[in-house]
Amino acid sequence: MTESYKSIIILILLAAGFFLMFEMIRKQNLFNVLVKAAMKKMDAGTRQRLLKERMQLLEGEQVKSIWYRTERILYYSGLKWKYPFLSVEIWVVFQLAGMGGAVCLGMIIADKTGWIFFPAAFILGEFLVLKIKMRDMNRKVSEDLPKFLDFLGNYSITGGELCAILEQIARYMNRPLSDALEDCCRETELTGDMAMALLYMAEKIEHPQFKDLINELEINLRYCADYKELLQSSRRSLRDYMKASGERKGMMGEAVINACLLVAMSLISLMAVNVLIDESVWDILFCTLPGRISLAMITGIMALMAGKILQNGE
Repeated sequence: MTESYKSIIILILLAAGFFLMFEMIRKQNLFNVLVKAAMKKMDAGTRQRLLKERMQLLEGEQVKSIWYRTERILYYSGLKWKYPFLSVEIWVVFQLAGMGGAVCLGMIIADKTGWIFFPAAFILGEFLVLKIKMRDMNRKVSEDLPKFLDFLGNYSITGGELCAILEQIARYMNRPLSDALEDCCRETELTGDMAMALLYMAEKIEHPQFKDLINELEINLRYCADYKELLQSSRRSLRDYMKASGERKGMMGEAVINACLLVAMSLISLMAVNVLIDESVWDILFCTLPGRISLAMITGIMALMAGKILQNGE
């Protein structure tokens, strides 16, 4: 092959390489444009949904949308406070991606039943993690509520200065209470509607005593009632709640002990049966479809029990 032919081939290969490179860049730009357009449309849908939910709250209606409930979970677990960009729509996308990954992993690692059990394990694990985080957020609010009431009692509250008072108190609170108060003040400054900001803030914190206090503040703000009487009744209500919470903790402790005893006795029974029969009980449980279904049901029941304990243990 002559030098001229070699040069032509090299030139063609270089041209093809540059063409493919520019084509790839063009497609990536198109992909970025599509992603930006989808995010823009998603943000617009989120704004419309939030506006509709706020109008329902202001009118005293109960919001039953699954999107609304999912957003409450994100707030209650602290994920929304830690990652403000995390909307319900983005969370749903993450969930679909996680479920798809769990299905693929199950089909690769396990046999035909893997595409069922791996997503189930993903859902149960996420459920327990969210319950633990929600319990932790609730505990932090319980610790800050007495201090919050004391700070409120140190001010002579009127409707016009409530926003400024909450903004000052937020500096001394811990997350999530500090974030909720700051968001409320920020929304009041932007919209000028303190009542709506209070109602929406009450929906961001799971603690029932905090919800009751903020709802009472909103009512007093509209009717110019006596805030001192409200704070006194809130302190009494908080003391009763803490007392009942301590009793629930004792009951939940007994429930945990009983559950552990039940699991231990079940394991002992399985070990005894394993000795009495010819075939291995563990092979039946882990390697057959009826055994795996039984394990999945037992795991689900235990996860629901753990979630109930975590929810009522505060």
